[in-house]
Amino acid sequence: MWINSLNIPECYIQNLFEDLKDGIKLPYLEDKLLPGCVNWKKITKPAKSRIVKVQNANYALEVSKLFKIQLINVGGIDFVDGKKKLVLGVIWQLFRKDVLKTLGDLTDDKILEWGNSRVPEEFKVASFKDPKLKKGHFFFKILESIEPRAID
Repeated sequence: MWINSLNIPECYIQNLFEDLKDGIKLPYLEDKLLPGCVNWKKITKPAKSRIVKVQNANYALEVSKLFKIQLINVGGIDFVDGKKKLVLGVIWQLFRKDVLKTLGDLTDDKILEWGNSRVPEEFKVASFKDPKLKKGHFFFKILESIEPRAID
């Protein structure tokens, strides 16, 4: 859903693991997050053979290094094979980079202050290490404060 929320025309995702297998959509995502980072001459469209899909995905992972994310034991073949844990690891890191960029100069203290301002006293937390966070009530109460219909 995060990828679709970016409104990238060439990169609508219905099934994350299937849609990233040809190595074409990941570069569109990367180019949205860091405009101009993709050399489109290195992407083969359409990617019909397995070899071309792996080459596309390998290039996309090479571009991912520009985001300074951890790419340990992950290669284009893992995307082509739809290895969920590895695909999710890369996507999650890109998501995190995008969110942090969006949040800008917000500190943990500012985020906690905002969150605590939205919840009843008994759900307030002292830090992101507060054991109360394990139950999820803090997060649900924030959601409920934004859109009461979101939580049943």
